[in-house]
Amino acid sequence: MRARAEVMPSGFARVGLEITVEVQGGWVERFEIAGLGQGAQLDALKPPTWIKTSAALDDTDATPGTKYLPQLKLNGDGTLTLDFGPRMTAPRRGTFVSRLVYETRLTSDGRGALVLSLPTWPSALENVELWIDAPRGSQLAQMESGEAQSTQAFERGALSAFRIEKAQLPRTHPLEAHLALPGVWIEQPIEAPAQGAATSEPGAGSAHAWLVAAALLALIALKRLIMAPAPAAPELAFTALKALVLVVPCAAFPFAQAWSTSAGVATLALAVGLGLALPLHLNDAPAPGRLRYRRAHAVDMQRVRRGRLAAWLGPRSWLDATTPSGLVLLALSGALAVLATQRSADAGDTLWLEAWALALPLFIAKTRFARAADAGDALLALAEARGSLAPLAEAHGARCLLEVAHSGPCGLAERARLRFAGAEREIALVLARDTHGRSDSLAWLLSEGGRSSLRKAHAPLLELPLLLSSGAAPSKRDDELARAA
Repeated sequence: MRARAEVMPSGFARVGLEITVEVQGGWVERFEIAGLGQGAQLDALKPPTWIKTSAALDDTDATPGTKYLPQLKLNGDGTLTLDFGPRMTAPRRGTFVSRLVYETRLTSDGRGALVLSLPTWPSALENVELWIDAPRGSQLAQMESGEAQSTQAFERGALSAFRIEKAQLPRTHPLEAHLALPGVWIEQPIEAPAQGAATSEPGAGSAHAWLVAAALLALIALKRLIMAPAPAAPELAFTALKALVLVVPCAAFPFAQAWSTSAGVATLALAVGLGLALPLHLNDAPAPGRLRYRRAHAVDMQRVRRGRLAAWLGPRSWLDATTPSGLVLLALSGALAVLATQRSADAGDTLWLEAWALALPLFIAKTRFARAADAGDALLALAEARGSLAPLAEAHGARCLLEVAHSGPCGLAERARLRFAGAEREIALVLARDTHGRSDSLAWLLSEGGRSSLRKAHAPLLELPLLLSSGAAPSKRDDELARAA
């Protein structure tokens, strides 16, 4: 049997068991395990399982690797009954690995120490190994037992680790360990809390919980940097307030995790939700200065394409699952979370996998598809439209010019338009977003009497000759576009 227990300052312990069971004949219809402790609770994410590792020569009902999920009944006194059902679905002859994960409240031995007691087993056990992770400074009291055993103590960061080995453990005999936690003296035994009752004051959690909180905070900060445009003015006070709002739930996560798993999950979910929902800036992006249009050159298209490639593979794509680099990072982090969970599977520590699942919205929300169209998108769309509209404009005696505008002498384009200069009037084709902010589409930019308006381009090939020759005013019905890119 192998066991691992994480003892928390609040007096709770998370225990994981892995026991090799050999069924020598017949089948197992029902199995009972006693001694989980009063008020013990099973891990809902990792229910008890039996996995077949080897089969008898004459057993053809199940192959190695078959998993059995019994029906569970946990009594208030800490007795767990595993019901495997009828004979046809029950484990038969062979060797099985039984895994069990649960949380329990430790009792006091009346001398200022907590008693960690493993469940009793209906048969004798061999090669029993127990690992205990407790707050740093904890001490393991001498156990009153005549059985041969070995004990080792280690210091691992913020934890004190203990390893207890016994060559044999008689049937129905529990394996107990008395732990004296630093700064804790308990005179009376701790009564099991009522179902749903609040626990005592939580502790600071494990070093893994602090590492998860720091990693999640870094991911949230990186996601917000990727989404954030340039602010209109320095916003030091607003930035400090947002940082405080994001740091508080991440810093509270280890304490919430030590209190209960549900509280830890809720705290991480709150941090991720705030990271995606908080406004990026108090003020809008600064409006461009006076724009000066010039003819677009090949270098402008190259800059746009290089920018698209950087957004596809560069650092800004790392938290975007719709890009190759973001998808690779998502899969890699998931594999690492699964590996970390498997390495601590005997303790039932699903902290890494839960944190990875809660961080998924950072990869799949606010992706590149949610980004508003900019001058680069307009330049590419108008360059594609120029191929079909330029010959038509020349046939009607108008010039077709692809132009970009800058507020400064250099840098990326801030506006783009496809201008048609005819004998009677000039019009322009731009990329604009509708008033509802739902989609971007091509629109005609028309000027009448010193006023400019946008008209949605439903069929540019059919509308261009009419607009160049007739000078038709824009239709109010189609005037639904708010701004041009």
